[in-house]
Amino acid sequence: MSRSTFMTRPVRASASFCVLLLLGSATVACGGEATGAPTPGASASPSTPHDLTITESSADHDSGTFAHAPSTITFDARAVTPAQSEFTLSVNGKRFSASKDSEKGTGRWSGGGAVLQAGDRTALKAFSAALNATWNPSASSPDGKIPAHRDLTLRMVALLIEAPLGVAIGEQVAPGPGK
Repeated sequence: MSRSTFMTRPVRASASFCVLLLLGSATVACGGEATGAPTPGASASPSTPHDLTITESSADHDSGTFAHAPSTITFDARAVTPAQSEFTLSVNGKRFSASKDSEKGTGRWSGGGAVLQAGDRTALKAFSAALNATWNPSASSPDGKIPAHRDLTLRMVALLIEAPLGVAIGEQVAPGPGK
């Protein structure tokens, strides 16, 4: 078995497991939705703490940038339908995308072969903290839920933080239950 084959099999299996875990935990634990929501009116602010700039925000779409010297992150997340969300993120020019269908219980994510480095992980950790501070569940809506596109954003950033450094990230597909 070649070194490259040996190295990709555990990463693919591990990444697939992480995607399944991330996609399933919110659905199982919270009846289809993760908890936490943005502060009403907070999305209207063009700039929020931690160098996070929200350029567009609504009930079904968020986009913006995050600066964590010397790194830059851009993101776009949207609800395509009430059950389907899409997400794209670029960290230092490395593009990642994801989609989730909560009705079918399926998900997909890809790094297009991008390789994360230590500086990327540091920026992603700071970005995660900024998003969590901005979409603070303690100041949430009465039901404590966040929109599916924001849930996908938070989960994908968490997944990328845990991705192995120095390994190309390809496409991963998490089929629905029983497939």
